[in-house]
Amino acid sequence: MTSTKSTPVLYILDFNVGNENDDEKNPFGAGRVAVGSAAGGTLKTLINHEQQPDGIDVLMEGEGHLIWTQMGRLNENDGRVQSARLDGTGIKDIFQRRRSELSPCSSLIHTPKQCMIDTTNHKLYVCDREGMRVHRSNLDGSDQEVLIQRGDFRNAEHAEDETRHCVGICVDAVRGKILLDAERTQ
Repeated sequence: MTSTKSTPVLYILDFNVGNENDDEKNPFGAGRVAVGSAAGGTLKTLINHEQQPDGIDVLMEGEGHLIWTQMGRLNENDGRVQSARLDGTGIKDIFQRRRSELSPCSSLIHTPKQCMIDTTNHKLYVCDREGMRVHRSNLDGSDQEVLIQRGDFRNAEHAEDETRHCVGICVDAVRGKILLDAERTQ
């Protein structure tokens, strides 16, 4: 689906929980990435079976790409950030799920929430809610680093303090500023 001046295109994350066709064993695994016209109508599913999708950004440069987050299971350390072409093909992991001993590794992401593409510097920023971190990488996932760490998810006191949870992010590349929104803050 391409955008025209009269009909912009919207890329949407559909959490898709609470439907009749939910898998009883995995009700949070029915999310999807969809596209549709801003004028309304039926959404076209691009990618199925997402594990609690939460944040999405669209890169319109070149061939264009979607980048989105999947929170995974909240008490696990199994979040994921992926990219795909605008038609939903060519899915790649940017931050992969790992099944290993928990370690303070910058490429391990706990519960990715909002993400933002910095088109000026070709960087990706991702908030990691329960991980209490802000990650940055190149758009292909290389050069992953933790920019902000507000606590340690293995520390029960830190984990319970929702003001440490990184949720929303906005990057002002021109001024060199990052605006961060934490859970339960005003």
